[in-house]
Amino acid sequence: MNVIPAIDVLGGKVVRLAQGSPDKATAYCDNPAQQAEAFFRQGATLVHAVDLDAALGRGSNFAAMRGIALAALEAKAGFQAGGGVRSVQRARALIDLGVARVFVSTAAFDRAMLAELCCSFGSKVWVACEARQGKAYCQGWTKNSGIGVEELIFAAQDCGAGGLLVTDIVSDGMASGVSLPFFRRMRALTRLPLFAAGGVSSLSDVLALKKLNYDGVIVGRALYEKKFALCEAIGVAENAC
Repeated sequence: MNVIPAIDVLGGKVVRLAQGSPDKATAYCDNPAQQAEAFFRQGATLVHAVDLDAALGRGSNFAAMRGIALAALEAKAGFQAGGGVRSVQRARALIDLGVARVFVSTAAFDRAMLAELCCSFGSKVWVACEARQGKAYCQGWTKNSGIGVEELIFAAQDCGAGGLLVTDIVSDGMASGVSLPFFRRMRALTRLPLFAAGGVSSLSDVLALKKLNYDGVIVGRALYEKKFALCEAIGVAENAC
């Protein structure tokens, strides 16, 4: 299982949101590229970057994405990105930067658009499924789509997405511990490669997700607030059985 540090960018700064709310943002770094470099020095082989302004439809941090891409290239590491990817053009712009994966959320609710993205870019397209009380959210996590999580996951499978990122909105950014019932249920729904996000606050959470056979875990606030070191989490993910 890969431990993947999160770099969420809002107004050019690295932040963490509480339960996806931009009104509950905590800033940790003014330079996303430098943050990526720090994670690579600590042992990360991949970072997860999200343009929150693009996701919320109120701007773009593409320059920051480019900086993270250069940091990854320099470190001979990888990065994956999402946030506001609602067209083939936006996806291509990120893929041209060298992303390992591009994550789509709101666009995934449009079956034709999702199929076009998957047809254009194949397994590089992953669906980000952000859930609260069984429903999938969109538009930067601000709107309940009214669609069940299962329907979105099945659409991802049918359209040929490379994998899924499932996020528990209730726990995300809270560093309160993962909801194992939620992640157990998500894992049972699909055989696609699967990443988890939301609530990771301890090495025990990392181990629990590994035991559920997740392929990767996105970790944010717990790293920024030094609840554990990245190298410790990587060690758990690579060595625990």
